[in-house]
Amino acid sequence: MEIVPAVCALSNNGDPTTEEVIRYFKRRRSLRVKFLEYQDQERFALRGYTRNDQLKLIDPDTDYVLFSDCDMVYSKGFFRELKAKLEPYKGQKAFYTVGRKSQRNVVAVNNMINALAYPRFVCGYEYIINFSDRRMANVGAGYFQMMQPQFMERFVAEGRNHDWHMFNKGLNPISDVQFRKGMEKSGVEIVRFRTSAKQYHLNHNRDPEAAGHIEEQR
Repeated sequence: MEIVPAVCALSNNGDPTTEEVIRYFKRRRSLRVKFLEYQDQERFALRGYTRNDQLKLIDPDTDYVLFSDCDMVYSKGFFRELKAKLEPYKGQKAFYTVGRKSQRNVVAVNNMINALAYPRFVCGYEYIINFSDRRMANVGAGYFQMMQPQFMERFVAEGRNHDWHMFNKGLNPISDVQFRKGMEKSGVEIVRFRTSAKQYHLNHNRDPEAAGHIEEQR
């Protein structure tokens, strides 16, 4: 089993930059990463278009495509367990989700992240296992959404393009939610897996709470 991250990011952005982080993992961990850089922040902010751009990066023999955010952490064995659960569905037109948890204490999570120097390899699950957490909704911005690529034509054609500026109106980006609901309305089976290995969201401050867009590197 090979997991190949397809990363979209603004060019030369952050400290360390996305490019520096990718070079680190390619060199130290022999990780194969596909990277699409953007020069125009306005274009990058259009989430639906960006997701469609990512689909163009995948290898033709890719079995599954997973949309997830960079602040998701997976416990040991998560993807091995997921692979076994997917086997009976191979070739079936279905959309897969997995339950997630999120930490309650944003300050504790930020302190943990800020205490380390980057780029580096971090077994994030071991850092957060003792944090108080809570179950989160089964779909949301950046949440786990997986399909076999041959069944994703609808998303390519109809991916919604809500951008960060919606926060100025007190609204969240909803392209991910609409993707899931659009699939469901078109007759795609929604499969919700329960796994003993867990995925965790590293909780953080959000734009509506700050009354503006937070450009905080995670």
